[in-house]
Amino acid sequence: MIQHPIQKPDIISQEAGDETILYRVESQTIHVLNPTARHIWELCDGRHTPADIARSLRAAFDGVSPEFDLEASVRHTLAELAEKQLLQATT
Repeated sequence: MIQHPIQKPDIISQEAGDETILYRVESQTIHVLNPTARHIWELCDGRHTPADIARSLRAAFDGVSPEFDLEASVRHTLAELAEKQLLQATT
């Protein structure tokens, strides 16, 4: 479980309309983030927890049901980013 996610330093990020394109130099792979994933990505700075990110998302995006487990969704997205080796290990 990622407590304080942080972006790998070799990832190049470029905004393209509503999406963000990430280029992983090491593997020469491209990943496209939607606005929600972009918001999560931008908070992967080593200071924010998944709960912090979920609170920020809830404030930024109107209409998220209070019953929706946003933190679980954030954790899922973080796991996908980690699986794609876009996040580095944190202590």
